[in-house]
Amino acid sequence: VSRVQRGFENSLGAAQYGFRQTLTVQQQGWQNTAITTQDGGRNRTVVAQSGYRNIATTTQSGRCNILGVAQTGAGNTADVTQGGGCNAMAVIQIGNGNNVTTRQNGNGNVAVIIQD
Repeated sequence: VSRVQRGFENSLGAAQYGFRQTLTVQQQGWQNTAITTQDGGRNRTVVAQSGYRNIATTTQSGRCNILGVAQTGAGNTADVTQGGGCNAMAVIQIGNGNNVTTRQNGNGNVAVIIQD
């Protein structure tokens, strides 16, 4: 787990099970929250938050999945679940008040979600 927090009252909750999981979280601003669970093997999650009261909840299971969440602004919420193997997903939220709930399962899938 790699974590960089700048600002006030930013929080991170992380649970990792299995082997060779990678989690990187960068938070800047005020009251941003990242909650991450990884299970399986060789999964990678990156969360970058800048602004105020953004919430990212991510869950990964399976193997060799890559997940990225970027939030800039205020009051953005992302609830992302990824399972299976060798999937890739990026969620980008720019501005204020964006909400996304997404699930990716199976093998070899790629998804990009942009909210502005």
